[in-house]
Amino acid sequence: MSLSQKILSTRKAKGITQEALAEATKVSIRTIQRLESGESIPRSFTLKRISEALEIPFEDLNIPEASDLNATTTYVETVVNSESETKYFLRLICLSCFSYIVIPYVHFLIPMYLLKKKLGLSEKGKQFSRQVIFSQIYWVIGMILLFLLALIFNFIQACYFNRQYLINYIWVFVFIYLLNVFIISIWIKRINQFEEDLANK
Repeated sequence: MSLSQKILSTRKAKGITQEALAEATKVSIRTIQRLESGESIPRSFTLKRISEALEIPFEDLNIPEASDLNATTTYVETVVNSESETKYFLRLICLSCFSYIVIPYVHFLIPMYLLKKKLGLSEKGKQFSRQVIFSQIYWVIGMILLFLLALIFNFIQACYFNRQYLINYIWVFVFIYLLNVFIISIWIKRINQFEEDLANK
């Protein structure tokens, strides 16, 4: 009996609905349907939750049938390759944001172009990429506003108070550039959290 048949027959024998099993294992109903139809193979932690919900030994579900070995291997390879490719692309998106060093006002067009050309990216991957891009757009707006505030401050100080102390634009420039290094670094670190979210799907 295949793994999908074991899950299906055990669930029905115990009178548990797909909705109840999904709720107990903290996965979507669609995931349960795909497992029972043999469209996908669950990861070990999902399989453990299923065994606990169905009140059967984990080993009964964890030992694959000979007919399942090829499908399991293909599935695992696909998942690993897909997640590795997604992680690589998200890092590329983040690193492309460093183009602000050369073209600070329109550099966000580069990650936007990369995202537009990327095919097969998951919805979570697209959402993550858009957040990175929007953070860069906000940075550009913030940079312009900060320079504008510095200009206004210097103008008021010079014209109305006759003071010699003016804000040096070099310091504003250095501050805003270092701030973006910090912002991009945070996004790169968040890729690890993104991987955990993928693993818990």
